[in-house]
Amino acid sequence: MINPRQTEKKTILVVEDSPTQAEIVRRILSREGYEILLAKNGMEGLEAAQKHRPDLVVGDIDMPFMDGYRMCYEIKTDDNLQEIPVLLLTKLGDSEDILRGLASRADWYLTKPFNKEYFVRKIKDLLQSNGKSSRALPSSFTQKFQLPSNQAEFQRILTILLSTYENAFHINQDLILTQKQLELLNKNLDDKVTERTAQLEKAQKQLIASEKLAGIGTLSASICHEIKNPLNIISIHVQLLLRKFESEPEMFDPLTKIQVEMRRIEKILNQLMSFVRTAEPDPRFLAINHELEETLGLMRKDLISSNIEIENNFCADLPKVLADPDELRQVFFNLLINARYSMKNGGRLTVTTERVTKNQQYSARISLSDTGCGIGPEHLAKIFQPFFTTKPEGEGTGMGLYVCKNIIEKYGGSLIVQSGEAKGTTFIIDLPQTHS
Repeated sequence: MINPRQTEKKTILVVEDSPTQAEIVRRILSREGYEILLAKNGMEGLEAAQKHRPDLVVGDIDMPFMDGYRMCYEIKTDDNLQEIPVLLLTKLGDSEDILRGLASRADWYLTKPFNKEYFVRKIKDLLQSNGKSSRALPSSFTQKFQLPSNQAEFQRILTILLSTYENAFHINQDLILTQKQLELLNKNLDDKVTERTAQLEKAQKQLIASEKLAGIGTLSASICHEIKNPLNIISIHVQLLLRKFESEPEMFDPLTKIQVEMRRIEKILNQLMSFVRTAEPDPRFLAINHELEETLGLMRKDLISSNIEIENNFCADLPKVLADPDELRQVFFNLLINARYSMKNGGRLTVTTERVTKNQQYSARISLSDTGCGIGPEHLAKIFQPFFTTKPEGEGTGMGLYVCKNIIEKYGGSLIVQSGEAKGTTFIIDLPQTHS
């Protein structure tokens, strides 16, 4: 049964054959102020999308008459519906699931059972990014040389890889927290042995599921390699065509654009492979001031040559934090690169550390402030989203700040930004104190 739509609210179509699951999703989204339409299978969901044109579709995979993959594909190949974001609730447990996910062209994938806050955040992200377009070359040109007309295919592959890894990341964080809670309970065993044993058995089942998810990172890296192989072949042919049509601007210029975009895709793939690396991090008790000084040492000459003054205000009794030094320096390095980019005509970079109290716990706060061009209010809410960048085409991938935020949150911290157009930018990192 389809619920009536109220035009003053964002409308979300929920396609779910399980009445219980449909009611859970409906309640979560209704509390966020969305108008909800309900459909019981993929066929009914497609008809509802054609009739009501919702702002977003949330669909299950396993449904009668028409599954979620097929429904999503039909929506994405319909000229009147293809701009509607689609989020699929899926298992993504093996390579077959991932290949079907790629073919369906969904905008994001979420594993069940899902974290409510993460689910709501993804819904908001998808609604905000609605209407994005891809740049395409003339169809006659791409048909003549059998080259991709835009980056949509690569972007879809990167999206499923990123959503797969991010789902695993959030689930693993919950499992790690559960494991630590169980270890604490085991140290204080009392009369609730039976109840706690049951909790342990449940956690063991979750950890088995976690091992399966851990393999997704390896699979993601493998798929990245598979993408790079045909990309290299295309690159070689483009170089040959550039030589052939060097004296014909009408052919040479589009070929040059293809070459620039292919280099950008390769850069995105390299960053994604780094993001899903299977190497285990090596967390240690770190002195933040030392890590900042090491990173600034690498950047100092470059900053000074760009007419940027550096001011350090370091707190002497800063609490130590537990983190991987390479990952932490990667965060500092990315933020320093952004600061330098925003001060093309020179300026001042102020790096400050201080001891603060958050949630009745000491934290180390790192602030990096520049006097650059700043970030407009229309961009502030999006800068931590993957693939979002304000830099000119070819100069940024939109992955740097997304990776930084994930690294900081992995160690229980937070990364926020304060900025205004022509008022400079300040990035603030808070990392909780860890006792050795």
